[in-house]
Amino acid sequence: MDTTNKTLALLLVAAIVISLGGTMVSLNKLGEFQLSGVTGRAVTTSGLTNLSVTATFVVNLTTTAVDFGDGSLADGYAVCSLNSDTGAILPVNCGTWSFAKQNFTMENVGSDAINITIDSEQAAAAFIGGDDPGFAFKCTDAEVGGSETYPGAAWTAFTGSAQKCVGALGSVSTDDESAAHIMVNVSTGATTGDIQNTITFAASNPTP
Repeated sequence: MDTTNKTLALLLVAAIVISLGGTMVSLNKLGEFQLSGVTGRAVTTSGLTNLSVTATFVVNLTTTAVDFGDGSLADGYAVCSLNSDTGAILPVNCGTWSFAKQNFTMENVGSDAINITIDSEQAAAAFIGGDDPGFAFKCTDAEVGGSETYPGAAWTAFTGSAQKCVGALGSVSTDDESAAHIMVNVSTGATTGDIQNTITFAASNPTP
């Protein structure tokens, strides 16, 4: 089963008011047969034009799965750490898993900067089980530059509720992507078979 993604959007409405002026000229004292008595007086009035501008805050996953594949603990090891950021297991030779470096790629497809949270359906114990389970994430820049922040830059254990991942990710096409990496600790007594977990990413307005 593929890992599903979910995007949320919040809207901020601003109003732009434009004043329009009209001028009307009145003429008086127009002589019967000559122009010598013409005078003018300007009268102004105003109106309003209202325009609603909507800002959208949306995150999209362009890479939607992290797959560590099949494997098992090697003899003599009580725990093995699988790291999607490096595409490696630690300690070396602790298990038989083999997978490429990979991550979730988050893209800001809205019109303004966004904060992004990450949420796991299950924390380590419920997801993996075993004597020493581990299930963590870290969020990093996927493109050079930008002014976004990464409150989730260090490995952080999933709690089963929404956690901060990226702050103020911009919407400019050259710097609108971030990455989320996953680390899993498989230990003795872990759940066997094909186990899956749903990771949800949500976007929100950085300055509500």
